[in-house]
Amino acid sequence: DGYSVIHHSNNTSLSGTDYTVVLHAIPGNADNEFLFSYGSGSAVGGGMDIALLDTGKIRTRHSGTTLTGTSVLTTDNETPFSVTVIHRASSSDGKDLKLYVNGALEDYYAGTLPNIIASANTAIAGQDGLATYMFQGKMEEVVVYNQALWVPESEDELILNTADLPYTVD
Repeated sequence: DGYSVIHHSNNTSLSGTDYTVVLHAIPGNADNEFLFSYGSGSAVGGGMDIALLDTGKIRTRHSGTTLTGTSVLTTDNETPFSVTVIHRASSSDGKDLKLYVNGALEDYYAGTLPNIIASANTAIAGQDGLATYMFQGKMEEVVVYNQALWVPESEDELILNTADLPYTVD
């Protein structure tokens, strides 16, 4: 168990840009665990994070705005899921922040959200500087784009539905 940290000087920043974060994982349990975080502490201070709550739902935060999914994920060390978070400042559809779980749009923020301006580390399967709230399970893939992908344009680049993933569980 543990988490990975990518230092912000290694060009992994979400700061100052639209972004898309896609991750695929197999959870072992649900206990308010961070899947991905950019910025120290909570996302309230100008960062963003994605977490698996103790209710089995996905939560994402962007500079203090919180979105929560509606699906309750199975946490059995076998069932995979996918999460996609897309941020587009001043989006044409008025939905600047979108949360997709297993390919379905589950929540969005209908308003304008500024880009993140923090300069921080990126943490995968945990939160930088904290030994608590580490993800208990298997992180299969994390992809970060420094642009906001449109879901139709992502069909060739991203797998949004975990049914399409060739998982082998030991």
